[in-house]
Amino acid sequence: MRFHAGKATTLGLLAAAVLCLRTAALFAYVDISPDSLSSWLSSANPPYLLDVREQDEFVGRHIPGAVLFPYNTGVLQTRYGKLPASGPIVVICKAGTRSASAAQFLEGLPGGGFNGRLSRLNGGMDAWKGLVVLDDTNGADRQKVLFEMFTASWCSFCFSSNKYLDDTFLDTDAPIAMIRYHVADVGFDTPTTRVNFLGQKTTPDLFIDGAKEIYPDYFTVSSFNEFRQTKSPLTISLLGRKPASAADSGLLKVKLSAGATIGPDSLNLFVVLTESGIDPTKWDPPHIPENGEKIFDNAMRAMVTGQSGQRFAIQPGEKLEIQTKFGLKPDWKADSCELVVFVEDMKTKKVQQATNVRLPALTLVEPQPNRAPKVTLPEGQSYRVTEGDTLRFSAAITDPDSAETLTVWAFYSATGASYGTAFPPHASFKNPVFKFAPDTTQAGLYRFMLRVVDHAGANDSVRFTVEVLDKPAVVARRCDCDGDGALTVRDILAFLLLLRNDPANQSLDWNGDGERDFADVLDFARDLSAGRCPDALGPSLAAVRNERGEFRLSVEEAAWIGAALPRLHLEQSLESEIRAQLAAVASLPRAYSLAQNVPNPFNPSTVITFDIPGNDKPGAVSLKVYDLRARLVKVLAQGVLEPGRHTVFWDGRDESGSQLPSGVYLCRLTAPGWTQSRKMVLLK
Repeated sequence: MRFHAGKATTLGLLAAAVLCLRTAALFAYVDISPDSLSSWLSSANPPYLLDVREQDEFVGRHIPGAVLFPYNTGVLQTRYGKLPASGPIVVICKAGTRSASAAQFLEGLPGGGFNGRLSRLNGGMDAWKGLVVLDDTNGADRQKVLFEMFTASWCSFCFSSNKYLDDTFLDTDAPIAMIRYHVADVGFDTPTTRVNFLGQKTTPDLFIDGAKEIYPDYFTVSSFNEFRQTKSPLTISLLGRKPASAADSGLLKVKLSAGATIGPDSLNLFVVLTESGIDPTKWDPPHIPENGEKIFDNAMRAMVTGQSGQRFAIQPGEKLEIQTKFGLKPDWKADSCELVVFVEDMKTKKVQQATNVRLPALTLVEPQPNRAPKVTLPEGQSYRVTEGDTLRFSAAITDPDSAETLTVWAFYSATGASYGTAFPPHASFKNPVFKFAPDTTQAGLYRFMLRVVDHAGANDSVRFTVEVLDKPAVVARRCDCDGDGALTVRDILAFLLLLRNDPANQSLDWNGDGERDFADVLDFARDLSAGRCPDALGPSLAAVRNERGEFRLSVEEAAWIGAALPRLHLEQSLESEIRAQLAAVASLPRAYSLAQNVPNPFNPSTVITFDIPGNDKPGAVSLKVYDLRARLVKVLAQGVLEPGRHTVFWDGRDESGSQLPSGVYLCRLTAPGWTQSRKMVLLK
């Protein structure tokens, strides 16, 4: 279970108290206390923490198109007659101001349409230390954060600054698109127009998404985190092909998609060609950097769309394709080059979106659209468990694209109005297993939710309830089920055997829930271990004693109990002790035997049963499948096996996992001095 959040920062006196949230049904008008902040953030799908320094700068920089409502001296000041139909609503409150009155004021405005974009923070803002949570419902995630580094080989401080950026970001696979401009440096062109536009005056100097970072140091990480969490009105995808030679031209297709919140009308597209792994000592003539740098990475080679970019216009919801050609000089290595593409608002200098692609990865084939993951539960969305029992099940979590990058969140709600990550006692979720073992004080209805999110933000959720029933009063019973006069783990074996052979026996309803199942066996084992077994009527012993009065198990009975034990989820030590007793009372086979597979013919799977005798010294055995040409198809079992009856499942596949064709196959059991074969027919 994990959640993604940005970096919290201190505001001073201002803080935002009204939040824009993505899932209206869950988060509209939620009361949130400071103590539940982390839980609330986890469920915000996902949360974004931004820094509010000044109202105008904050709104203009982070959430274009937002409407600002300053809240001063208890009065919400606004020049708007109604709420906007879409986009975030931001209320800036003084520290200590309760936001309930602000929310009430907004509710009274005409125009509605703001459900899911407004939540109350009760208890004032003092304890929040200036945390601001925002989510632009129509924005897209940032693909890459643009780093523009002004550097030079004659700059004494550039070596350490470049190394810091490499170690902190590029070598950690952070979502960075990097351009290094070599200013007045040997072998490179200085982008004078870009220098003047950004206002660069010294080296080293770093600009993050168009905003100046005076010197790359540890503050750069917080700036990167801030811009990474900022929503974008655009998404960019790249198609194309690299040049076949220096005489050829490469092609780049930039596909832009605008969200409903697109606002800037001064957008320019920039395409920059960079090269990495440049060794200046191998130039003709060689160049020896004064600052000791040996290799230049991400160095700007060409401003493909010009130093001022290419102007374009796009409407909300519109898609646009811009094509451009580019070339390489003979001494540029294509496999070490990449194209950095970004869109910038030329009025505010804010970079709206950025991405990059290495030339070897360029392709004209459209990428497959991302498909959402799926989470389902084995028995629907309603479960029951009795106090003292354990509910356990595994969620089915799948992703048609990439299951390796899924994030799974688990939430709990006491009322159904809001969900958080804090679970009730004795409940847990360890992906993908949900477990709830309520005690005798937890009767009631519990609401949970699982959410799975893939790398692209596509998600799926499932909500479910667990009803915890009161544990009924249990009448004292006798636990000596095997009738030997002692209370041992062998009595658990006897109880299991009764459940198999006499399921209609009413005395097997040990927990009194009206059912006779493995939950009764588990409760019986608990009572036995805790000593809650005074004299009283107990299960009938007739079904577990043979004519000699002994407690013995047939091969079939022992196999059934052995397969049932894992379903009880007992402590490992107790299960091991029960298995030892099982071996002691089981009637072991007297000879090796290979039974005919069932079903036969089969499609696509079958079950094979064989016996290992208990009167011989253990020896290595093997169970293998051959075709009619005596070629080995599949090894089903091999090694020293425990005496008793064994069952093996075969899915009709060979060792490589490939499905076999229809035909006749031989199943052969081999033991020291003994072999037996059976014909099996795979019929499709």
